[in-house]
Amino acid sequence: MRFVLILVTLQNNHINIMWAISSPIKENSRMPTKAEIASKTELSRQTVHKHLKDYKNSPYHAEYLEQFHIMQFKLMTAVFQYGMGGDMRAAKLYLEYIGVLKNGSPVNNLNNNTLIQNQNNYIQINGKVLSQETVKNLNPDQLNTIEGILKTIEEKEIEKKN
Repeated sequence: MRFVLILVTLQNNHINIMWAISSPIKENSRMPTKAEIASKTELSRQTVHKHLKDYKNSPYHAEYLEQFHIMQFKLMTAVFQYGMGGDMRAAKLYLEYIGVLKNGSPVNNLNNNTLIQNQNNYIQINGKVLSQETVKNLNPDQLNTIEGILKTIEEKEIEKKN
């Protein structure tokens, strides 16, 4: 009987401490001190400290983790819905979560398929295209001429800024 009473007290303390932590976060956007938690819950500061320190080893920790684990799918469904509605931050978060993006960039090995990225860079002036392939086929004099033109343009841009 005493063991059940202790568990009920621990659970009640936990619920009160969670409330005392979440309220200041919502109201003030900051984590409360242990003294503030103690004051809000009417528990001693030592009890709050012991509860926070020992909580990871309590039977409720694993139970709450299981509940949160199940809820991740509901949360990701909401994130997906926001992304589909045009919220690009939600879309990015969702794509990172499912492994399509890593730090904002496509993951190169998605579902064991190699992601092939082609990059086609070229310059077009008055209908004339200068591609990477064209540059590879130029002789050294032609390359020097193009580099000279680019240097002249760069120098003129620097002069405009000064």
